[in-house]
Amino acid sequence: MPAISVCMPTYNGAAYLKEAIDSVLSQSFTDFELIITDDCSKDETLSIAQSYSDSRIRVYRNETNKGLVGNWNESLGKAEGRYIQFFFQDDIMAHNGLERKFELMEEDKSLALCFSASCIVDSKDVVTMHRRPYRKTQTFDGKDFALKSFRSHNLYGEPSNVMLRRAVMKEVGLFNPALSYTPDWEYWIRMSLHGNVGYVDEELSSFRVANTSTTSKLFAGKDGVLAQDDRNFIDSLRSQPEWTLTDKDVGAHIRSNKIRNFAKRIYFATRRS
Repeated sequence: MPAISVCMPTYNGAAYLKEAIDSVLSQSFTDFELIITDDCSKDETLSIAQSYSDSRIRVYRNETNKGLVGNWNESLGKAEGRYIQFFFQDDIMAHNGLERKFELMEEDKSLALCFSASCIVDSKDVVTMHRRPYRKTQTFDGKDFALKSFRSHNLYGEPSNVMLRRAVMKEVGLFNPALSYTPDWEYWIRMSLHGNVGYVDEELSSFRVANTSTTSKLFAGKDGVLAQDDRNFIDSLRSQPEWTLTDKDVGAHIRSNKIRNFAKRIYFATRRS
């Protein structure tokens, strides 16, 4: 059983897939498996994934298209490591990305997950934003951090930035298929209700925002999708037995979400121009 399962769900990701895979294979930490689940891509994604001979890579192709969250769960179901690192097909992992998160998770068994500083890159690997929410490596009470995140924004970051403890994931279950934009954020919060949260103060992943990215497409005039997604997000988290969300908490979330979605819409529009 490998220490870490790197789960890479793919769909029409040929443009950047090789760079993403290479960044995983060049890790300073080597006790991992890379699980690639292709969701019936129509481009060269599958053939690129199958071109590698590294024994740590396992490539699967879904019989039918399962969609974003369905493919995430498909990948999760094949993982065997003590820790899970989701990693997107167009992102880049720092050379010591797995090592630094693994060290923190091993050091503190109370952690359900950990995340790090990160940056955003464009289609040409140019850094357009640095994200360093805290100024030192530290740990947080899980429920306190979950509530702070719910009331404000996704403090944890995108899937490529978060490592999860598989034993806790067995308690939490799968990603929520009712969510199209926030399945990761909702899952990080659910995980945090079952353990503490760690932060590594180093840029360990680069999240790509390009014309073809899923995140960018969601903000291209899909207000109805985003609104319904947020209603489902709130309903799911309000139903969790481990905590109680008040009307004040929900109100704070809705206000913050509107502001941040407006800002994101402007940002992604400039990336597409």
